[in-house]
Formats: sequence, structure tokens, C-alpha cells
Amino acid sequence: PSDYIETTEESLSQTEAFITEVQGRDSFKAGNLYPVVTPRFIPTCSKELLSGLGRLAEKYDARVQSHISESIDEVTFVKALGYEETDAEIFR
Repeated sequence: PSDYIETTEESLSQTEAFITEVQGRDSFKAGNLYPVVTPRFIPTCSKELLSGLGRLAEKYDARVQSHISESIDEVTFVKALGYEETDAEIFR
């Protein structure tokens, strides 16, 4: 659906706003709440988005989670998209 799609710039901007919002909360400072960068999975993200999310995660020391290597078909599809590494290796 069109209301479920965002540009790379929108995604990165909203993700950074989310991270800084969470890190500004008292529960983060107390070690009870953490922002998590969550790209859906490799086939739904551009290389530009993945790189940008990785930079944000590194900049803010945020955790990363995603759906990775859930089936042989997914691993094959990621390779067909032109990635040399498996999705698990990309997120490392």
C-alpha cells in the first residue's frame, strides 16, 4: 500500500529521530530501554538504506535486528540481488 512505503531519506530521518527520542528517555539512561534499528530484511531494503541504517546504528551505538537467512529461498534471492555476502554476513 502506498501509505506503507517511505523514501530512503524519510526512513533514515525517522529512524534517527526514533533513536534520539529513545536515548533521551530516563528508562534508556537507566539501562531498561534500547533503540533497535530494524530493517525488514535485505530484499526489501536498498543498499543505500542498509548502509545508512548501519551508519546510524554505529553513530548511536544502537542495536540491530532483522529477519535473516530464514530459508534457502531467501538466501538464494539475496544472492540473486547481487550481494556477494549472505544476509547474515551483511548485518555483521
